[in-house]
Amino acid sequence: MAQALPEVAAQSNPSAAPRLRWSTLLQSLASAAVVMVVAEALRIFVGANYFTVVPGRCYRSAQPTERFLEHAQRAYGIRAIFNLRDENENESWYQEEKRAAERLGIKLVNAGLASKEQPPEPDFHRFVLSLRDCPEPMVIHCANGNDRTGLASAVYLLLRTDTSIPEARRHLSLRYGHFAVGKTLCLHRILDSYESWLAETHQEHNADRLCWWAVHVYKQGSN
Repeated sequence: MAQALPEVAAQSNPSAAPRLRWSTLLQSLASAAVVMVVAEALRIFVGANYFTVVPGRCYRSAQPTERFLEHAQRAYGIRAIFNLRDENENESWYQEEKRAAERLGIKLVNAGLASKEQPPEPDFHRFVLSLRDCPEPMVIHCANGNDRTGLASAVYLLLRTDTSIPEARRHLSLRYGHFAVGKTLCLHRILDSYESWLAETHQEHNADRLCWWAVHVYKQGSN
């Protein structure tokens, strides 16, 4: 008799089994969603933080390893590395990156920026003009791929595609591990300064205008 009780209960309440199945399904979906969120967070904050900026032309990442660069060249034909950490000959990461670039025949472009202060005028000039002229396909990187790389990805889009400023700004967002708080807001102020200048001079954005502003108008700490 004790073994028959569940069958009797199910017969007396026919909707109990479907509700149980739906509850189990929802729990499984919730668990899967949590796993996916955790996996994505690990990829961004611990892993390569690798994303496509423009398919076939530009990619962004955290500090690349030699193995990563080998894969990127095979998969995407990478011709250049745009390094936002600048030359650091005494650092092991730079030695590995330089060695890999030489072995693979990839151009290494060093254009260092700080993540927590606006760059001095000469550094910003070099950054914008180097990004404008960097061969494609390229991979842009800083240390973690979230702050400086976000700004560089946005500027790349403004220099080399018809992307609008609001759309380009999306590369400075939590989606890529960027927290728009504290000192990293200095990166947003660069784009703010450019937008303000366009408004004040009654001009529309284009790549040539951005380059001209970067070389002739941009000032460290402006806006």
